[in-house]
Amino acid sequence: SYSPAMPDTELSKEEAAAMQEKLRKAGQNTKIFQQKVKNLEDMVESFKTKRQHALENIDKKKKELAEKDAKILALQSKLTPVETRLSDNKDKARRLKQQLAEIEASFGQIIAAVGGSKKRTAYMDKEVTTNHVSRELTAQRGYSCKAGSTANHIANIVKSGFF
Repeated sequence: SYSPAMPDTELSKEEAAAMQEKLRKAGQNTKIFQQKVKNLEDMVESFKTKRQHALENIDKKKKELAEKDAKILALQSKLTPVETRLSDNKDKARRLKQQLAEIEASFGQIIAAVGGSKKRTAYMDKEVTTNHVSRELTAQRGYSCKAGSTANHIANIVKSGFF
């Protein structure tokens, strides 16, 4: 067998063949390990690239978040006056609805009063017209045709023996 302590000894053919086989297998193992190391280096490089892209993406997202936060602040500063105006408009609408209800009730009372006045006026107009026409006819005929106006006359005629 080969020993590093005996460098001058010659190897037999079988020992040389065994040694050659060991060297060949060691060479194959070395190639496998080199390939594994290369694969690991490729993986490390791939992870570094992915990490760099992820960090760039994080920076980009942070910038977008800052922009969104700025927009939110701008909108919130505009929101307060809008909410105040909305509240004022709701109060105004409530007051106007209340006023409208009061005016409608008042208007309903006015319409009822005018309706009653209209009926009384129409009745009084009929009475006045009827009385006027009746007096005009009485004046033209020279006697009245009202109820009871001839009853005394007939009663007087009957008393005097007209029949």
